[in-house]
Amino acid sequence: MSTIKLYYENAYTKDFTANITKITPLPNNKWALSLDRTAFYPTSGGQPFDKGMLDNLPVIDVHEDGEDIIHITEGCPVTSKVEGHLEWKRRFDHMQQHSGQHLLSGAFFFCITGKYS
Repeated sequence: MSTIKLYYENAYTKDFTANITKITPLPNNKWALSLDRTAFYPTSGGQPFDKGMLDNLPVIDVHEDGEDIIHITEGCPVTSKVEGHLEWKRRFDHMQQHSGQHLLSGAFFFCITGKYS
């Protein structure tokens, strides 16, 4: 099942509700959760993953598995529906750094080649 990626629909989404589609236990009371939708950005393209909370569970890693987004939490959820809350300060900082890197890379490319990429 593929996760709906809310961060592509609106990068400023901070809070959302989702259904858990799969739960996998991991060592040390960690859990891998697949959701039907998420605003948590996974590690990708040089941008680090988002942190935050799913209900009262800290999200400590987010990564892609095909079309699925996997959320690693500390602790197991008690319901099949969760409220997601991003650590907004971290997300916004990463968004700015990522955009700045694209601008800087584009400027260097133009200076070296005289062409826009």
